Amino acid sequence: ALLPALKYLPSEERAAKAAAIARLASVDPPADLMMTSFQLRELRAAGMNVGGHTVSHPILARLDDTAAYAEIAEGKRRLEAILGESISLFAYPNGRPDKDYLRKHAVMVREAGGVVSGFTTNRFSLYGQELVATNGRIHRQLLDAIHQRTDSGSST
Repeated sequence: ALLPALKYLPSEERAAKAAAIARLASVDPPADLMMTSFQLRELRAAGMNVGGHTVSHPILARLDDTAAYAEIAEGKRRLEAILGESISLFAYPNGRPDKDYLRKHAVMVREAGGVVSGFTTNRFSLYGQELVATNGRIHRQLLDAIHQRTDSGSST
C-alpha cells in the first residue's frame, strides 16, 4: 500500500517522503537501482533491444506538456548517447492509459523522433494508433514486425 500512496505524488515530495521512511527504518536506500551505462552497453552488445523510458520515471499525466516532452525526449537522447545508436522503442512509466499517460503523451513519443513503437504492460490500450501496444501477443507481433524491418534494412 506504500508504493501506490507515494508514486502519484510530485517527484520532490515523493523523494522527501521516501527519504523520511528510510531514516525511520534506519536503512540507506541503494544507490544502484538503475542500470549503469556500462550495463546498458553490455545488454545491447548481447543483442537486446533498448528503448526509452523517460529520465526520472514520472507519471506523465501529472506533468505539464513541456516537462513531459522533456522527460521523453531527454531520456531518448541520453540513451542514444550512451549506446551510440538511435533507439526506436519506448515504454510508458507505470503504463495505465488515462491515469499514468494520456493520448498526447503517445503523440509526444512519436514526435520525439525515430520511435516506432511504444509499450505498456497494461492489459489494454486506448491509444492503439498512437504508438502503444499491450502485453502478451500484441507485443510479440510488434516486436517481430520491428525485427523484420530491421533485418530487411528498413529504417522505419
